[in-house]
Amino acid sequence: DALKTFRDLKDRTFWMAEILGGYGKALILAGRGNESKSYLDEALSLSRELKNDGMVAQTLGFQGDAFFYQGDFKSAHSLYAQALQTATRSKEPDKILIAKTNLAEVEVQEKQTQEALSSLPPLIQQADDLGLQYISVECSIFMAEAMMQRHDPHAQQGLERALLRADKLGVKPLSARAHFLLARVARESGNSSEAQDNYRGVLQVLDGIRKESGADKILQRSDLKAMYDESSRGPRQQKFERAENTGCRLFAGTPLLYPNFWLARLFFVRSVPRMCGYQCAGGRGVVSRVRISIRPANRSCVLYRTPGRCHRHRNLNGRTVQRCPRQGHERPDVASYGTIS
Repeated sequence: DALKTFRDLKDRTFWMAEILGGYGKALILAGRGNESKSYLDEALSLSRELKNDGMVAQTLGFQGDAFFYQGDFKSAHSLYAQALQTATRSKEPDKILIAKTNLAEVEVQEKQTQEALSSLPPLIQQADDLGLQYISVECSIFMAEAMMQRHDPHAQQGLERALLRADKLGVKPLSARAHFLLARVARESGNSSEAQDNYRGVLQVLDGIRKESGADKILQRSDLKAMYDESSRGPRQQKFERAENTGCRLFAGTPLLYPNFWLARLFFVRSVPRMCGYQCAGGRGVVSRVRISIRPANRSCVLYRTPGRCHRHRNLNGRTVQRCPRQGHERPDVASYGTIS
């Protein structure tokens, strides 16, 4: 309504640029980023016409957000960098902080971990000093994610604190992201029950958002869709992974520790053309033990995969073997799968 009123008045002031940019940002957050382009282009043109560097920086940041939530981090990075240059000229502290925050967050997604870990702590402090609690919590979550990339055990504590703050502020997307990252931490440490609880937390929060007015397309945002999809299948993956008949994926481990593998091979020796070793997940000394239930009557099997401790293992199908950076163990490449066919 405000936008329509200003258009009817043919307004060409700061407020028109603010409303156009704000409306475009709202569309992006609602999962309708493809509809925001015309509004943001008009806002950017008007801001430059008014020679308002702060507004130009803000609009460039919104355009970067559109790419960020589509998963195009390279384009987002370019626009965020332009926003920071313009914000610096404006000398507006909040615009500079937001531009730096956007850059740090896209660095996390691009796995530029060291740069992100260097820039995020002072940004959290600046956000707290300016009373920008949302940015402070958002930075805390992305910093924890960067710490997870370094396998820092303190990441979980940071996420738990950020989750409490996000819940207190009522910022549901940040609560969902904190739950999601906590689920991943729990999964990597072998705590399946805690992982399931946090995955359920993600689904509960996102389902709640979808019920809100105007949020029916929220899962078109690439970040929320990825979280929702993984959380939907997360509880199944935490406890077991099941495959039957021709679709059974097989991890073949050390025969002395896992004799069931040889039992499976006895039944399926003619139908197992290739096998592979254990995968050392995430370089953290975590692999997957295998329990196989044989069904010789219909030549099928059910495979259950549960977390286990890392040991020296081998690759049986001759694929690329990497070194586990955590404990120096050999591990097959992440794509090394064998199938029963």
